Amino acid sequence: MMSWMDPCICMDESLHCSPETVIALLISSAPKQNDLGVKKIKLKLQQLNDKIYTINRLEEFEKFKETFNTLSEDTIMFNVGFDLVPFAEEMVKSIKNSRNKIKNKTGFIIPLIRITSSKTLQENEIVVHIQGKEVFQEFIVFSKKEINKEIENIVNRIYDEHLDEIFTNEILENYISQVQRKNAWLIHDIMQILFVAEIKQLLMSLLKNGKSIKNISLIFEKISSIINCNYRWQPKINIISLEKALNNLV
Repeated sequence: MMSWMDPCICMDESLHCSPETVIALLISSAPKQNDLGVKKIKLKLQQLNDKIYTINRLEEFEKFKETFNTLSEDTIMFNVGFDLVPFAEEMVKSIKNSRNKIKNKTGFIIPLIRITSSKTLQENEIVVHIQGKEVFQEFIVFSKKEINKEIENIVNRIYDEHLDEIFTNEILENYISQVQRKNAWLIHDIMQILFVAEIKQLLMSLLKNGKSIKNISLIFEKISSIINCNYRWQPKINIISLEKALNNLV
């Protein structure tokens, strides 16, 4: 038989009951004169309630994230005809190599590209989607060598013609975070003057003009230098003028 001196055991065995039931059970079995013991039990049960509430909230948040993620589109998707499926492995390798070439040259990392297949496409056809929208289609030749070349051309075309669409705010945030880890004050100083969209515009301007943003910390230092030298005391910055100054300096 369980004694009053075993409140922890009682709590463990009663977890299947509601917290209110547990409280009533423990208080009713407690000596009336032992107010301190009752307060301790109430405190332990409140802590248990708080823990259960926290776990439930975390589970709800994880379910919300999972649901929210299903609403987002893949940034880039290749939809290929069934006749190209046997070449999928080679296509994946070619995509990876092409993305690495662009990264090493420009400092910009093209988002991951997902490959899907469709029965409705013509023979040798690839349809490219960006942010869920079809942007162009290509037809490639059936050979290992030609597929590698064609895939590289497609990836390069995405970078050259659709940078505005693939340079997402998430990518910009990664650049800012990288600099912030090394020099938080630099980011603070710049963001006192420029909006996030203007910083993104400056970086895209460099890329579109064939410049590299690989040394992103140096790029932000140059942006800060130009602002402090030419625009610090102006009520409004001319972003086009700042673009030109930055491109001349990099």
